[in-house]
Amino acid sequence: MTALPLLGREAGVPLRRRLGGCRRAAVEAAQRREDARLDRIIANRECGAARELRGELAYRWQAATERPGLQLGHIVSTAGGGIVQGRLPRVVDVEVGDPTTLLVELSPGLICADLEAVGQELAGAMRCHRLQFELLGHGPLVRVTLIQDDPHAEIVRVVEPVDGAVTLGPDEDGRPVVFPLDALVHTAVQGSTGLGKSSACYWLLSQLVAMPGVRIAGIDPSGILFRPLPADAWRVSGLADPHGAV
Repeated sequence: MTALPLLGREAGVPLRRRLGGCRRAAVEAAQRREDARLDRIIANRECGAARELRGELAYRWQAATERPGLQLGHIVSTAGGGIVQGRLPRVVDVEVGDPTTLLVELSPGLICADLEAVGQELAGAMRCHRLQFELLGHGPLVRVTLIQDDPHAEIVRVVEPVDGAVTLGPDEDGRPVVFPLDALVHTAVQGSTGLGKSSACYWLLSQLVAMPGVRIAGIDPSGILFRPLPADAWRVSGLADPHGAV
C-alpha cells in the first residue's frame, strides 16, 4: 500500500489527528446551527408574548374606560330613542418594557386631567400600582406610564447625588424629590418620638458632608447626630465640654 502525498501544512500531520480536527469542526458547526435555531425560537416566543401582552393591555384599558362610573365617554341618543356611549380614549400604541407605556388618544372634549381624576381606578384595571399621565404637546395624545411597584414599599438606602442639591426621597411615581441648597435655608425636622427624625437628619447630613463647598457646623446636645461625621472644630457633639460649645 502506498501513502498519498501530503502538501502544504498537512505535510507530516498524522491522519488520525486530521480526521479528529474535521470531526470537531463538524460538531462545532452543528452546535452553532443548533444555537442559532434555538435563538430564533426564543426570539419568536418573546415577540409572540410581547404581542399578546400589548393586546391584553389594550383590552384592559378599553374595558376600564367603558365603565359608566368613570364618565370618560359621552352618552349619545340615537334616532330610535336608544342611547349609546360615545367615543372613549383609545390606545393607539403600546410599548412593552421597563416601564411599559401606552399611547392614548383623548376623545373630543376630554382632557388629561380627566384621566388623572380616575387614575386609581384605571391603575387597578391595568393591574399596576399607579399610572403616570403626560400630555404630549398640544395634541390629543397622552403617554400613560405603568408604575408597577410602590416606590415607598421599601426603605430607600441609596440616592443618586445631585450637585448643589439634596434628595429627600422618591415621590409617588418613583421620581426623586430634589431641593437645591438655597431652597433649604431654614428647615425644621419635627415629629413624635420614634418616627425617624434622626434617620432623616442622617440622610441629609450624609449628602451634605460630601458636597464641595459645604461645611456642617453646630451643636448637637444629644451627641448622636454628628457622631458618624468626621471631627471638625465647627461641630460640637454632646455637652461634655460646655465651654467648647460656646
